[in-house]
Amino acid sequence: LTWPLSCELFCTCPGQNSRLLTALLKMVVLAVAVFVTLSSCAVGCLGNKNSTELKLWSMENQPMALQLAAVFKEMERLKCEQTTLQQQQNALTQVYITSHQKRAQKEVGTNILTYGSNDEEEDNLPFSEEDSRKRGDPCFHYTVLDQAWRATNTTTKNKMCDRNFKWKGWYRLFYNGKSLQMPEKCVPVNKCGTQSPLWLAGPHPKRREGIVTRRVCGHWKKNCCAFRSTPIQVKKCRGNYYVYKFTEPSSCYLAYCADINTLVCGRCRRNQSCVSRDKINWRCKGKKRS
Repeated sequence: LTWPLSCELFCTCPGQNSRLLTALLKMVVLAVAVFVTLSSCAVGCLGNKNSTELKLWSMENQPMALQLAAVFKEMERLKCEQTTLQQQQNALTQVYITSHQKRAQKEVGTNILTYGSNDEEEDNLPFSEEDSRKRGDPCFHYTVLDQAWRATNTTTKNKMCDRNFKWKGWYRLFYNGKSLQMPEKCVPVNKCGTQSPLWLAGPHPKRREGIVTRRVCGHWKKNCCAFRSTPIQVKKCRGNYYVYKFTEPSSCYLAYCADINTLVCGRCRRNQSCVSRDKINWRCKGKKRS
């Protein structure tokens, strides 16, 4: 016998061949019924009284040609359902990935930490005046921004865009729990987890200068200031760290950088300042006494 079996063969085969074909057809019907039962379990269709396997068994007394045609038709339907389910699964997977990325971006600025006084950093001011100063001082009220992908030595496949973040208030940059600051030097493209890294186009302020406004540039196509983003505010705090009032960049894909070379500045003592001639190699230097 050859496969597929023709309708004429089923209608004309007598005797032993007919019984053999009947047994073979029942095995095929049973296999399809088992497959349909498992598929029904997978998609949550248990308990359906009009299930496919019952429909197939109800054709047991029908001519063999009709039974075989019903089996082929059911197999084609199942293949179509399998394709549809696969497409739906792929679509749901894409939706999950997209929503996960958006949720990760929106996490910035949601956890605002308020820092109190530090005995080693106190000024010799009356309590009432000192307390009033701290109440509105961003050095004591800022959001920790600790995202490793912002580091100047980081390259990632997923390009981030700070225009998608809801910036609010002041931020202090960290790298794995260690304080650092924005770069003052042009950063190569495709660093800091984005295409055009944002760097501070001007020196960080001294503490006596208070809050200052600085330009921010984005490097692209060999132009260190191809993107002139919205200016930000910066303030230096006791303890050799800075806080930034970030704003939405002018376009995508731009993101604020954290200079990995400035990690050493977090180890400077109170009587030291963090200095660099090339804006790449930083060191702690003792302050000159007046």
